[in-house]
Amino acid sequence: MRLSDDNHYLLVVAGAEIGTGPRRVLAVRRQGGHQDVVAGAEIGPGPGRLMLSARGQDYRLGYAVGDGSERYLVTVDGRILDPATAGSFVGVWIGLYATSNGRPTRSRANVDWFEY
Repeated sequence: MRLSDDNHYLLVVAGAEIGTGPRRVLAVRRQGGHQDVVAGAEIGPGPGRLMLSARGQDYRLGYAVGDGSERYLVTVDGRILDPATAGSFVGVWIGLYATSNGRPTRSRANVDWFEY
């Protein structure tokens, strides 16, 4: 969920190349240009699902892997994404992207569906 470069939340699958280390799902907050990981969990191999649910200004971030059981990491305060609070004039964007941070990788991100 993104308001600007300085104010956003990320729900990230991170880790070493496939087969060389554990994967993790991380909830990351960037507020006023300062970034910190607010929650995280190690996840196993295989396909997974990232989840976001919103209720008012609260965003609940979670994931499912392996047996398909849903696990929620954290509920975050969406008010940092309020254009009036953050000094912006656009609203929040919600979307998907994949990156290897400019480095070669064998990892893949396959998106079967996105529902808004």
